[in-house]
Amino acid sequence: MASELTIDDLRSQLLTIKDIEPPEPPDPLRSGDVAEVFREDRKSALARVERIIAAMTEDERRDPDVIGPAERQRIAAASNARPEEVEHFLAAFAKMQTLLRETAGMTFWDRIKRTFTG
Repeated sequence: MASELTIDDLRSQLLTIKDIEPPEPPDPLRSGDVAEVFREDRKSALARVERIIAAMTEDERRDPDVIGPAERQRIAAASNARPEEVEHFLAAFAKMQTLLRETAGMTFWDRIKRTFTG
């Protein structure tokens, strides 16, 4: 496929949504302290992903398949994350790529059907 999702694409999307206010937490969680924790968790998760991406080389962002155990260790150390977090990010990114590839040729109605029927 000529147009494949890359980690650089994901990075630009994260920068776009970074400053958007998150939705309010569910009603039972709206008290001040809990709502602030809800917002901070989102911010810290985005910051963690940004650090992991920033620790990658340009080649690694373009083709994450070149990232082996040694590279995961280096990325983890440079981003102040655990190697398992880097692995989790890469696995989630691979799932996103697969989903986009599968839905790319679908019509709108096919996507709706897939959403509700699995």
